[in-house]
Amino acid sequence: MYLHTSVDKKDISFTYQCMHTGSIHGGTHNIMDTKGVKHVENGASATFAERKVIDGEQYLIYNVKFSELGPNNIIVHYSVDGQEKKTTLQYTVIDNPQTALADHADFLLKTQWQTPGKLQDKVFDDWMMDTKSKRNEFAGYYGWGDDWGLTHATFLAEMNSMTPKVKQVQAIDEYLDTAIWNGLMQEHHDDYLINDFLMKQPNTTPTYRGFAYPHIYNTYFAMYKIASQYPDLIQYKDKADTYLLRAYHIMKAMYADGVGYNWETGTMGESSTPAIIQALKDRGYAAEAQDITDIMAKKYQNFAKDKYPYVSEYPYDNTSEEAVYMLGQQNNDQNMMSMIDLKTRASRGVQPVWYRYGVTTPITGENWFTFQYSCALVGIAMDDWLRVQNNGLNQADLGLAERANYAGKLANLTLINSGQMDSDPANIGTTSWTYQAQLGNYEALGTGGGNMHNGWRQMSGESDLALWGALQTMSADVVTDPVFGLTGYGATVRKQGRLYFIKPEDGLRQRVNLINDKLSYAFANDKYTQAVIDPTTQKAQFQLTNTAGEAHDAKLVITHPQAKTQVFTVIYNGKTVGSFEANGTKITVTIPVTAAKKGLLTIQPGKLLTNTKPTVTVPDKLTTSMSQANDVRLIGHAEDKATLQKQPAAKWTVVQAPEGGKATFSAADNAITSAQFNKAGHYVVQLTATGANQSTAKTVSVDVQADQPLPETVARYGFDVTDQDIIAHRLPNEAAGGPAAELYGTTDDFSTVAGKTGKALAMSGKVAGYLRLPAAVTERLQETTLSLDVRLSGRQVTGTTIYQFADEQQSLALQVNGSNELYLNVKDAGKTAKEIHTGVALPADQWENITLTLTNHGAALYLNGKVIKTLPQSTLTLGALGKVQKNYIGRATSQAAPWFHGALDNFVLRSKALSAAEINKLYGNDEALTIKSLDPATAVTSVKTAPQLPQQVQANYSDGTKRAIAVTWAEVDPEQYAKAGSFKVTGTIAESKALSATVTVQVVAGKKENLAKSATPTAIIDTPEDLGGVKGLNDGFTPANSDDRSHGVWHNWHGDQTADAWVQYAWKQPVLLTDTNAYYFFDGSNFDPSAARFQYQDDQGKWQDCQNVQGAGTTLNQFNKTTFTPVTTKTFRMILTPGHLGIGVIEWQVNGYTVQ
Repeated sequence: MYLHTSVDKKDISFTYQCMHTGSIHGGTHNIMDTKGVKHVENGASATFAERKVIDGEQYLIYNVKFSELGPNNIIVHYSVDGQEKKTTLQYTVIDNPQTALADHADFLLKTQWQTPGKLQDKVFDDWMMDTKSKRNEFAGYYGWGDDWGLTHATFLAEMNSMTPKVKQVQAIDEYLDTAIWNGLMQEHHDDYLINDFLMKQPNTTPTYRGFAYPHIYNTYFAMYKIASQYPDLIQYKDKADTYLLRAYHIMKAMYADGVGYNWETGTMGESSTPAIIQALKDRGYAAEAQDITDIMAKKYQNFAKDKYPYVSEYPYDNTSEEAVYMLGQQNNDQNMMSMIDLKTRASRGVQPVWYRYGVTTPITGENWFTFQYSCALVGIAMDDWLRVQNNGLNQADLGLAERANYAGKLANLTLINSGQMDSDPANIGTTSWTYQAQLGNYEALGTGGGNMHNGWRQMSGESDLALWGALQTMSADVVTDPVFGLTGYGATVRKQGRLYFIKPEDGLRQRVNLINDKLSYAFANDKYTQAVIDPTTQKAQFQLTNTAGEAHDAKLVITHPQAKTQVFTVIYNGKTVGSFEANGTKITVTIPVTAAKKGLLTIQPGKLLTNTKPTVTVPDKLTTSMSQANDVRLIGHAEDKATLQKQPAAKWTVVQAPEGGKATFSAADNAITSAQFNKAGHYVVQLTATGANQSTAKTVSVDVQADQPLPETVARYGFDVTDQDIIAHRLPNEAAGGPAAELYGTTDDFSTVAGKTGKALAMSGKVAGYLRLPAAVTERLQETTLSLDVRLSGRQVTGTTIYQFADEQQSLALQVNGSNELYLNVKDAGKTAKEIHTGVALPADQWENITLTLTNHGAALYLNGKVIKTLPQSTLTLGALGKVQKNYIGRATSQAAPWFHGALDNFVLRSKALSAAEINKLYGNDEALTIKSLDPATAVTSVKTAPQLPQQVQANYSDGTKRAIAVTWAEVDPEQYAKAGSFKVTGTIAESKALSATVTVQVVAGKKENLAKSATPTAIIDTPEDLGGVKGLNDGFTPANSDDRSHGVWHNWHGDQTADAWVQYAWKQPVLLTDTNAYYFFDGSNFDPSAARFQYQDDQGKWQDCQNVQGAGTTLNQFNKTTFTPVTTKTFRMILTPGHLGIGVIEWQVNGYTVQ
């Protein structure tokens, strides 16, 4: 330390204070604890080192030691004009960074839940110092998730990309597979949306909170780095590219419709964006890289026009600055970057107390989130501006600026408990969310409540986001301080001539920055124990530690923006391994290192190597099938020792193809690309690399085999689901070689009952565990037979789905309505959905076999071996479904649609359309099917208007089913409907002479009309200020389309967007209702319903379901008509299930008669 003072040093003395010697942490609700702090009695000292005079001013420099971790005060006693005075200097002392980080990484394994099959399994939970236990809050809002829960693994994954440990990597992989992909994201494998919190399904927490997305994609990206750098470390759940592509898809989803806090908000963690874009390019995903580049270009424009580009979620936030700086960096916007640097330095001003020196302080003051993550995250911006950008600082200013810069790197390491917060061994290694600077109020919103521990809040919270940020910049920095002179931050340094001898002590040992020389070196996956650097010639030597423990390519990033073009030679352990050219920008040099644990790397000025020949690596042989031939990954690698800073130019060409065969490449000039082959046969493709001196070519033999005939039984699932199946998320396919079904849910979400054979999957009609069939099941199915045993439990909700096969445009669903009538819902590519009703209603509590055959020239539906519906015009086949499929059993593609209620057994999928005789033999019986009785029918008409009698009545068959059959009615005498009242008509059916049908006709005085016009509309929520609310529902308007807003729209966007919603009509007097027409709203992304049902209030005021419901469609751009058994009521409502987010209705007609 130094004292900038005119006081003579002989008049200055010191006393020392720490937690053992003074009440540093007094205050309400604060736990004082000094037992865990290693205290050295009389260990604190300030020893005079030298006196300097700078610009005529005196600086007294002291070497300082402290007696313990945590807060330490040095009290300066001095005399001015005979008057005794004192000044208190406040410091906080942290453990060795490497030790602290390692302790915390190890501790996080203690926070991971090990509860196979349960909701929280493999979650890294928040730790509570008060209870010395995991938080265990998984009920939704403010539970596990958001910026606290989601970030623990983000830090741990990033840490292991730098310092891998087998147990930690295994834990992260299991977390991503179980807690994230098959837990938090189980409903979003196709759209990659992120619910903000983990909870039991249905997850009603929003997917619109953009802040959550970077935490997940950064964890996946770190996992990609681990898996690609250390491929043999563990047996990974997925391929390295899978982790990378999930990071990409989640990042892209963050900017999808319905997600907020994205285009005009900077979120935490976005500084990783350039690295993700580069990784996509490196792995041959050029289109994906361009997607993200285009998104960032648009986002940059949103901030470029903003005079104050710092606002984030709240006015006082500083959370946007990291992201906004990245946008400026990508677009070389010096003004934007400089404003961010000025802003963050202003909030870190040199304050009179230690906890505000170099620590971001928002306008809410020092009690609110002191030491929060912005110290490190916005420190990323501050570090780049100081080291890389054209900041205009002179040498003295660089030295001064580095003080706050390095404080930003270290500040958040104070969040790790090394004993200075809490001495209990159970809490050593945990972290604290924030520091409560004034020790007064002890809680802040959402930070866990409870006690403070030596001033630190007890919940770990968002601290790991801070540590992730610290990992981005931690380094050994060498600078010439205007007072201290040559200084090593995170390092010991000495200078001999032009050479700096640097020993890193920053905790990572991967980066070294010469601040005054604007020269930086950073290893991606190796460490160094000593560096010797000559900034004049840029010769550098590193004592390397081989982190991977095997021969590999070390990645070294060199940044020297002010340098001219220069050539360097690279020597490893005395052997020249290459050369490269640096041109004054940031470059990445790929250096081949041996498997030795240690090595000496030397980089020195030289010449480009001559007579080098590129090294090309490709697979010797690939074998694929025609069904997979449209996307064959060719993974090549090329390098030239003469130009280690870049890959040589690459080119894929076709050397050999069968007659008529053709191969094309998605990116022929990238060493990693995808190829498409149009015909079976033998191909030879070649990768040519053109280096600085010569070219090298290597060929790949590709055998594209004709597809083998499919087995007759493609899939057979017996539903004998075990806990182990649920934990593994897979149900074995009983068909030899067939793909397993995917199981989603916890062990609490699944139950089995006695099946038709063995066990059956029981479903409650509510969101629970379910099966999803992979796209591989439908591959090449040009004709199909699907068979399933079904047992309904009671009456189903209209739109209940037994199974559904769908891609992004086409869909086939087997459904039942509120009368248990079986029907198909079919949507061909580019067409609207069409319901095909069978007129057959299934009985409850009875096993029925339902079999469907599909070909490109027709379809047929069978019940217990007998055909009940043929579709000669149908052309949809399962083999025509696209690459992205949503194939479910027991539910629809939308979680919000009605779920099946009953039991399912014996699902069989065949690769041929069985004949009627074959189906009857497998699933039929010899019992004669007879009609037992006929249900009475009803009709309504106006006085003197001939009634329209139903063309069919419901017949009750001997197998328990109800089926609609044609009826011939007797002549109706006009006198019977000449006045109000009721009468009956009898009819005959062709199937039985012994049974007669009856219909009761109610004659009313009025005429049928749209009674909605005289009703009072209400809804579950009404927001007239947003598109008009309920008042437009009954204005008689006919919309032009489902996005017609000209007469107003009712919607529930400001309510629960994921739950059912209702609209309702009420009349002062009873009305007789017969049918309804609804026109639904759709804004291009949301508000469309997936199912509709209708209820009325009886004389007792109880809600009753409408009976014999027909229609209940949800087709867009038209009125959807629904008929039902007429009801007399004063209140009628429509209950809608969302297809995406929210529900919207433009117009709702309800037809019937006024009761007189």
